[in-house]
Amino acid sequence: MTDNRDTISVKQALESFPPTIADEFRAVIRLVPAAVHNRLLELTEEALRISSPAASEFLRTCPFVIERAGPTGLEPWCQEGLELLRKSEGSGIEYFRLGTFRSVQLLEKLSPGVELDSIKKLMETYCLALIGSKTPVLSAELPINRNAIFLPEFVDRYPSKPENFTWYKVMTTHQIGHFEFGSYEFRIDKATSLCRDLGLSHRPVESDDTETDLLKFLNLFDNSSLATDIFTIVEDGRIDFATKQRYRGIRQDYSRIQAEAMSIRPPITSHSLREAFLEIMVRLSLESSGKWLVPAVLRTPLQLASRILGRVMSSEASIDDSTEVMIRLYQLASRIPASRSRIDRWEAIELNSSDGLFTSSDIDAVLRELEWEATDNSPHFSPARVEYRGIFRLEPVYETKEAEATGVDGTETEYAHSPWPASTDTAMLDDILDIGELAAATDDPEETHVFGMNALSEQDTLLSEAQPEQEDDSIEGESLAVDSPRSYLYDEWDFRASDYRLRWCRVREMPLEEGNTDFFEATLDEYARLVAEIRGRFEQLNPRARRKVKRLHDGEDFDLDALVDFVIGKKAGHGSDAKIYWRRNKVERDVSVAFLLDMSSSTVEYINRLQRDSINPVFASDYRTYFEWLQSDHKGKLRPREFKRIIDLEKESIVLLIRALEAIGDNYGIYGFSSHGRENVELYMIKDLEEDFSDRVKSRIDSIIPQRGTRMGPAIRHATWKLEQQESKGKFLFLISDGRPEDHNYGREGLEKEYAIHDTKMALLEARQKGITSLCLTFDREGHDYLRTICGDMQYEVLDDIESLPACLPTLYGWFTT
Repeated sequence: MTDNRDTISVKQALESFPPTIADEFRAVIRLVPAAVHNRLLELTEEALRISSPAASEFLRTCPFVIERAGPTGLEPWCQEGLELLRKSEGSGIEYFRLGTFRSVQLLEKLSPGVELDSIKKLMETYCLALIGSKTPVLSAELPINRNAIFLPEFVDRYPSKPENFTWYKVMTTHQIGHFEFGSYEFRIDKATSLCRDLGLSHRPVESDDTETDLLKFLNLFDNSSLATDIFTIVEDGRIDFATKQRYRGIRQDYSRIQAEAMSIRPPITSHSLREAFLEIMVRLSLESSGKWLVPAVLRTPLQLASRILGRVMSSEASIDDSTEVMIRLYQLASRIPASRSRIDRWEAIELNSSDGLFTSSDIDAVLRELEWEATDNSPHFSPARVEYRGIFRLEPVYETKEAEATGVDGTETEYAHSPWPASTDTAMLDDILDIGELAAATDDPEETHVFGMNALSEQDTLLSEAQPEQEDDSIEGESLAVDSPRSYLYDEWDFRASDYRLRWCRVREMPLEEGNTDFFEATLDEYARLVAEIRGRFEQLNPRARRKVKRLHDGEDFDLDALVDFVIGKKAGHGSDAKIYWRRNKVERDVSVAFLLDMSSSTVEYINRLQRDSINPVFASDYRTYFEWLQSDHKGKLRPREFKRIIDLEKESIVLLIRALEAIGDNYGIYGFSSHGRENVELYMIKDLEEDFSDRVKSRIDSIIPQRGTRMGPAIRHATWKLEQQESKGKFLFLISDGRPEDHNYGREGLEKEYAIHDTKMALLEARQKGITSLCLTFDREGHDYLRTICGDMQYEVLDDIESLPACLPTLYGWFTT
């Protein structure tokens, strides 16, 4: 309870606050301990003297900060934000919004809890070490997928980070145990056969491909919920025991957390007879034993059940043993009433699950002695979960549905058309509208979408550059959330704040519609001579080449130099190793490369217009001829030179590159990218790194069309993540673009060139830190101006003649990866 004088001083102070800030403060103090009210008032006043929006963000965030870091952590976290606020209002607002890396990092340091995001990669590496295969670690809030480990997003059960991390580790070890010890190797034919052998009747098996064998089996029982609970208890107990036997290094921590789980179990006396039976099974599965107060009528069933459960408490037990134990326990539990009738007598008995010795006659005898009816229509209540075990997922592995090309609200996205500038000449506009009728008459939606966008690109640029600069350096918006199975969140670098903006960009992997293979084959025909030259050059990189390796223990022949050295050393009394042979070893290329292809709207540009006078472009007559050609029968043919666009040359180059890569055998992925704001960065799957080349890939190339903006940072970060999943020794990232990074709201002032350039630079530096070598290729003649900043000492190329791209791209690749 706060002192009355303190209450009066708070009220007086609030009278000087703006009404909205005062209301927010009153709401916040209801959520935080009374002991921090006065200090919270002082910190709010200090923030308010500098920036009202910053004070508002501080108040909204402080309950969460106190929850994570405690009252003592609020002070240093707030002081850091105030210092930043004095330097830059926008950076301070983002800090108090928990929108920057510095803010979140300091809060994490001050908090004893552990964030899942901070240990996810470590846990995935840990899983890889345990079972030898990659297993994704996901938030328990995400959709069900059985082939993953699910952990809570935050753990603060203990007063220190090491203790909370250990809890994560035990939870991970238990869940990965289901994979290692065969929980998902269950077969329904063996289980139903076992039911028949044990005399347990069940419903007929239904053919349903949407359910796993295990789920089908559990649904055969009259009380499937009871069967599921028993199976989960039994299998979790088996996994716990097997894990502790296999991994002795974690046994002590594992046992401690099991004991903690036991200490918070609900009292047995609060349960019905069946609930008490299941609760004791849970406790026995936690390897707990001793004298327990149980309903006297359950004495004999529980003594038998503890021996039955002991069958799986063995390092030799398998999923088949768990199935048998589950069936046996179900036979007992289903005969025990679930109704909450009064239990007259309680009795202390000794129980443990150590021996596992029982016979069928033992079970039959107990079933005959049970006084209750075989059926009970009372509702079934599951026992309380054991938290460190997570959820034993019985559901099928759902195939991830490809993300659709839709907006956040589910409506189809459309291309953003630039407004006609007021200065457009009337005659020119008439010509454009006339050509528009030709465009509308074509059956090519790509042309209809992009028509007119490039014709006015110069005017659009002038308009955007004429906008007045904003004095306020704040950026509207908050961290984003994943909104589909194929969406991913990435931080963005704010060079003005020298900090990351957390979960700022959302990348969506988008399917690319399949056209036909005609374009692919037509390109090979058109460039037949070049294809042969490229193939010859790439054969020099072919892994069939052999290299002479000397000083080996055995080989094809003596290595004379090594033999002489060995003899001299022997006579000199040195016990040198007899590495005196040589042999030719096959030189294998071990390379993975991701190509990022710019699919922004500017790639619709005519290549023959790039050489013209950009101040006074003559485009109307070109477009008229262009759309007349489109109305002709041109499917499966390459565009005539005068109608080729940047995107066409990119597509042709990719075809030639694929031909060369397939000859050399390198692992490669090809991804187009485009964007419309930070919420919609789209990565088009032309060929994934994990995908084999096929006619489907050929047909996707035919469907590559210009899209929208060029937010390079998130696209680079996602390609980097994809390369990280590869096990190749050499990893390369090849960025192909027609200009500088630009996108809607890419920066503090809408479209800020410096912001976009520095974010792209940081994304490439992040890739290099992860062992990935990058090369940026552009055909923008002004590319040197910004690529020097973006790439620094990394490699980049500015292609003066865009028409040489099909020939240059494979050549650059060979040089780049050698």
